[in-house]
This record gives sequence, C-alpha cells and structure tokens, in this order.
Amino acid sequence: MKSALKKAWAFAKKVIIAAKDTVVKFVRGVYHHAEATVILILSSLGLNSLLGELPFWIALPMWVEATMVVPVISVLIIVVLTKSAEWRATRRATKLQLVAA
Repeated sequence: MKSALKKAWAFAKKVIIAAKDTVVKFVRGVYHHAEATVILILSSLGLNSLLGELPFWIALPMWVEATMVVPVISVLIIVVLTKSAEWRATRRATKLQLVAA
C-alpha cells in the first residue's frame, strides 16, 4: 500500500513540475516573440478594419481620405513591429554568443 502511495506522490510531483515547465516555456515564448504575437493578433482581427474607424474617433483634415491613410498606417505598424522583433532577436542572439564565449 505504501509503495502505491509513494508512486502516486512521485507521479503527482512529476505532473506538477511538467505543468509548471510548460507554462514557463509558453510565457517565455510569448515574451520573446511578442511582436510576432501582436502581428498575428492584429492580422486575425483585421488591422485595416480597426483603423477604418480612425476617422470616427478623431477629426482628420478634409484633404485626408481615410481610404488612403488606413492601409498606409496599418503597413507602417506591421513594419515597426517586424523591425522591433528583428532587433530584439539580434540582441538576444548577441547576448547568447557573449555568454557562450
């Protein structure tokens, strides 16, 4: 009977440790790839449709047409997020090389 309890306790500890490790890996992955996560979320929501409401939120000058501004702003946001992700990945890779050396 005691060996069964010991085995159950050991199994429960392994499950808890594995669950904790999985959650930690997930959170670290989200942090390391934050820009990519934001890009995927924005693309799934439709950044153009979100920014299409921009003229209703703020007063744009009459000469600015929303159909011309919204796609440009959405592309600029995606470019900035992509460049930020590239910069962070390069910085991480450099830190890893310095640690390994």
